[in-house]
Amino acid sequence: ASNGGVGIPVENPNLDAAVESKVAEVFKLISSGSIVVSAEQGNLIK
Repeated sequence: ASNGGVGIPVENPNLDAAVESKVAEVFKLISSGSIVVSAEQGNLIK
């Protein structure tokens, strides 16, 4: 995210405005380092 390599299209008729807003919020947190995406798979999904 810090290099702009991920995201969603600017206009997407399939996404509700609330979803786009939440994605933008999470994207900012990932870009700032507040959320760190692990490089390894964990056990959160079984």
